[in-house]
Amino acid sequence: MITIYNDSLINLYSQANLNTELLSFYNDWKIRYLRPVEDSSPLKEYLFYTLDQPTSNNAVTCSEAIGYGMVIFSIMSKFDPSAKDHFTSIYDYIKSYPSIYNSNLMAWQQIKDSNGSIINSEPETSSATDGDMDISYSLLIAHKLWGENDKINYKNGQLKGLMP
Repeated sequence: MITIYNDSLINLYSQANLNTELLSFYNDWKIRYLRPVEDSSPLKEYLFYTLDQPTSNNAVTCSEAIGYGMVIFSIMSKFDPSAKDHFTSIYDYIKSYPSIYNSNLMAWQQIKDSNGSIINSEPETSSATDGDMDISYSLLIAHKLWGENDKINYKNGQLKGLMP
């Protein structure tokens, strides 16, 4: 006989309790990792991925953390009215840090320099496949949820009116 533990665990909690726990964890996650870029207009935000494991180069985020965040915000927009705004401000962040090889891809890592400015970790920063795939996936989710009549053309990954 096979015991299915997930079914047993889920049956211990009501859907309302599971939703409450999910939203609590999500809100704690936002407070802990979501950071604004100071003096950015429009607002740009990123996920501070080195909070728990600081790096010697003062890294603040990478495309993988950004991609995960965008997937989370697109999915959580059903529960959090501010999630779409966070998604958009993260997307604006991405567009500020393109890969040198393809401007449609994100440079893989950003650091804070000695002046506190966020810059690419190297002058000629390439992209990382895992981060770019997560970002692409989040754009597909966003297109499905929010359609085409928006600031961002999610399906093409472009800011409307700002890029060719």
